[in-house]
Amino acid sequence: MKRIIALTTTIIVLAALFTSCGNAKKDNSDIVLDVSALASELANKSTYVDELAPVDEELVKTLYGFADTEKTVIYASGGATPEEVIVAEYSSADAAKAGLQVFNDRLSAQKKTYDTYNAQYRPLLDDILLEQIGKYVVYCVSSDNSAAVAAFEAFRDAAAK
Repeated sequence: MKRIIALTTTIIVLAALFTSCGNAKKDNSDIVLDVSALASELANKSTYVDELAPVDEELVKTLYGFADTEKTVIYASGGATPEEVIVAEYSSADAAKAGLQVFNDRLSAQKKTYDTYNAQYRPLLDDILLEQIGKYVVYCVSSDNSAAVAAFEAFRDAAAK
């Protein structure tokens, strides 16, 4: 009886192991994204209350604190709204994972600012696109997050092919 139970348990464990291997989900760690093209796509495919403009590369490093990135492209509003698109490329997926904290810090700071300044735009910060994919981090605050997410997913899926 003990042998039957042991054999049955072994078969179940092996079946589960092989089944899970067959359904392994691609983690996109090897994906290559065109940072400039993705930022432009997000800036043009979503809806914004304020007009977005590209941010000068020197300001990206100093004002925004993205000195640890390989490349960062930002489109930002004039400041009346928290709307912006930021696409950052890091040296590796691990570096991007660590860099995600910079984005979370930015989001927290923006929430504090817009709690009192132009508070009618504060809700935009509750539904944003913030995603790490491989060595990239994508951050988008818009008035239509579903359009931003759809544009991002279409771009990501095309790049993954």
